[in-house]
Amino acid sequence: MKVIKSGKETKNITCQCEAYLEYDSDDIQSVMSGDYLYRKFIVCPECDRSITLYQNDVDEDGEKIITIENLVFPDDFFDNANAKAVDDERVNIWIKEGLSKLEADEKEYGTFRFTYSGDTLMLAVKYEDEYLIFVAKDIYETSIDR
Repeated sequence: MKVIKSGKETKNITCQCEAYLEYDSDDIQSVMSGDYLYRKFIVCPECDRSITLYQNDVDEDGEKIITIENLVFPDDFFDNANAKAVDDERVNIWIKEGLSKLEADEKEYGTFRFTYSGDTLMLAVKYEDEYLIFVAKDIYETSIDR
């Protein structure tokens, strides 16, 4: 007798060596990576490289571990729409302070300053002959480990 299809879900992935692989849950290995992150991976039978599977990573509480590879907007972001509103007077102070610090910076261009609180973000960028200023309300935010 021969099993044509088992109840296990299989997935496919291509390795850096260009081997096209099919794997299931029995092939996945995991190691501790940091204080609470588990890195899940498979090993390519062709080249013995470790292939990290980011899309299935979860922490010990079953929460998704957000990485560069699996980051999804807006799902993985906190929506600050209900945060405390920052009034225009405060934003104008932020802009003036940011521009003043950029002006004092010795670099001719390429630096930036930002201020963020409540529902508002102010970003000022110093270019060679101008400043580019952004003010954003009701912003989204997230963070990921490097």
